[in-house]
Amino acid sequence: MRVLVVGSTGTIGSQLSTYLSQNGVEVFATSRNATRDKNSIHLDLADISPVVDVIKKQKMFDGAVLCAAVTNLQECKRNPKATSQINVKSQITLAKSLLHAGTKKIVCLSSSRVFDGKSANTNRFVNYSFTTEYGRQKAEAETELLKLGQAVRVIRLTKVLSEDNSFLKEWVSSLRVGQEIMAFVDVMISPVTLDDTVKVISEVVESEFEPVTQFSATDEVSYFDVARFVAKFLQVDVNLVKAQKAEESGEMPLHHGSLECSKFRSVEPTSSIIALQKVLEKMVSQ
Repeated sequence: MRVLVVGSTGTIGSQLSTYLSQNGVEVFATSRNATRDKNSIHLDLADISPVVDVIKKQKMFDGAVLCAAVTNLQECKRNPKATSQINVKSQITLAKSLLHAGTKKIVCLSSSRVFDGKSANTNRFVNYSFTTEYGRQKAEAETELLKLGQAVRVIRLTKVLSEDNSFLKEWVSSLRVGQEIMAFVDVMISPVTLDDTVKVISEVVESEFEPVTQFSATDEVSYFDVARFVAKFLQVDVNLVKAQKAEESGEMPLHHGSLECSKFRSVEPTSSIIALQKVLEKMVSQ
């Protein structure tokens, strides 16, 4: 099986490439950084035109996973034109080129941010209700990509946690030396682990699924809850964790962050705290 991973140097793309390779898949990778690897394709979604012809000339891929994106909410708000080029326009252009080259399945990674967070366990058939520019871009990308036909699949993800998450690393470092940390009490997440996420993506690439699937924890927690659990896990004073409202940092509150999780054979949905504990255990073992 030949699979193209777009954005192979990012958090999800890198882990996915490794997982697929370990399971006998021939992985081709794109990156903004040029390499001499025969299975590597230089691709910058900010300027995709030079690579379109290259993609069209590639031998047919069994699948392609679009992992590359600008996911920072503030960056999308500050630079809507530039980030939309990466998150929407280039994704569509690339998908069309891949389909022209005979790619059998294209998997696009999307986000729970296409919804407003007013209700928990949002069903995949609910109409879009984004409240951020990032959410708007993801909703537009989903809509336009799904128009390309039956070869396209969308996976909506909630918050993906790994041992390399910047906020977790910062919190762990600060708490270990007795420094206070701030965490939002009014932004809810429904985290899943990176390890489980790549299994889900691999399964969607290799198996038959509905056009849209969703991967989420079974419940929700606030960032404040997460931070207090981190403190308990490290066996430090939980009073080092201070509550903060999102608006105090120029962010928007999010009352719910969970999705109605699709059924996958490769993973069993877990609670937010179990996902967090798995990630913390990997962090401290490094």
